Amino acid sequence: MTTSNKSFEERRRFPRLKVEVEVEVKILDDIGDSKTSAVNRQFEQRKTKDISPLGVCVETGRHIPHGTILELRFKFPGQTSHGLGRVVWCRDLEGNGVFYAGVEFLAVAQGKIDEFANNIAHFYFEQFTADKDKHFNFLKELMAKFIPKK
Repeated sequence: MTTSNKSFEERRRFPRLKVEVEVEVKILDDIGDSKTSAVNRQFEQRKTKDISPLGVCVETGRHIPHGTILELRFKFPGQTSHGLGRVVWCRDLEGNGVFYAGVEFLAVAQGKIDEFANNIAHFYFEQFTADKDKHFNFLKELMAKFIPKK
């Protein structure tokens, strides 16, 4: 199968976790878009739809142009992690007027990368242990592809 025929999910380097986390979002760079440049540059309370070590899908409340730089403050249990991200897509996923943005992580606050990684790892651990049989079989099938058959 060629890369162009693979689904987007198959090309991801890390699986997305369906995790709802409170996140404050602030537009830092609007790439000259007149609609976003008129927006008050305050933090807005939002929620994630899913998250991975490389990015997040977050509800935005409106369309935000591709390439826009966002400041993000994630409210993980017991701590807050700060970072910067770039919008790689934004659309109304469910056709109900609620916009979501796919955001690629660019940077995490100095000295907080370990905490941020631990929080993401915690969500992975929770999700994989919640359905052990399903994920065990997935890993078994994946490993079988790398082990030569006699």
